[in-house]
Amino acid sequence: MRKSVRDVVTSSPVGRRGNPRREAGVTIVDSRSVFYYTDRRSEFKQRERRPPPVVRSDAARNRASILACADELFARTHSPAAVTMEEVATAAGVGKGTLFRRFGDRAELIRAVVEHRSAALRDAVEHGPPPLGPDTAARERLAALLHALVDFKVRNRALSLAMESSRDGNPYGLNYQWMHQVFTHTLETLSPPMDSAWLAHTLLAAVRADLVEYLTETEGYSVTALNDQLSDLVNHLTQHPRA
Repeated sequence: MRKSVRDVVTSSPVGRRGNPRREAGVTIVDSRSVFYYTDRRSEFKQRERRPPPVVRSDAARNRASILACADELFARTHSPAAVTMEEVATAAGVGKGTLFRRFGDRAELIRAVVEHRSAALRDAVEHGPPPLGPDTAARERLAALLHALVDFKVRNRALSLAMESSRDGNPYGLNYQWMHQVFTHTLETLSPPMDSAWLAHTLLAAVRADLVEYLTETEGYSVTALNDQLSDLVNHLTQHPRA
C-alpha cells in the first residue's frame, strides 16, 4: 500500500538535526520545520522556523537591578573607575558571571547607565514639544540641543567623562551616532554653507565632556555663559545658506 504524506511524515524517524532523507518517494524533514508542497510531483521543502529572541522576565529583572545598583554606586564616587565589577555584582545580588554576560566590561556598563539616565532626553528629542522636539525651528532646536547636552554632562560629569575617554569607552558609539544624525538632519533644513555631517561633528565637539569641564572649572565660564556662546556659534555657522 502506498503511504500517504501524513503516514510518512509522522511514522518515520528523523535525526536529531533533522537532515532531509528519502523514503517512499518523498523527502523527510525534521518535524520542527515548516512543510509545504506545490503539486503531486513536488518534493517537500524545508524552511527553518526561527522564533524571535525572547528576553526572560528574570533576565530583564537582573538587568534592571544591575543598572540601578551601578547607577547608585557611580553616583557616590568622583570616578567610575573606582567602582569594581565585583562591587556592582554584590550590590545587585547577582554573580560576576551574570554581570559580565549582561555587560562585557565596565565601559559597556557605563554606557548602559548613561543611556538609562539620558532616556528622558532622548524621548524629548524624538517625540517632545519645542524646543527639543522635531517640530522646532532648526536654529532654535540646534541651540536647545547643545544646551541640553551641556546640562546633561554637567549633571553627569564623572560618567560622561568616563564614557568619552579613550581608556574607558568609545566617544563615538551608538549614542553619539544617534545625536549626530539628529544634528545632521536638522542642519540640512538650513542648507548651511558647509557639509551638514561635518558641521554636526563640529558642534558636538564643542560640548565634549572634557571641554565642558575645562571651560566651567578652569576658564570660569558659567553654564549660562557657555550656552550663550553656543547659541552664537549656531547662528554664525548657519546664517549663510548654500547658494
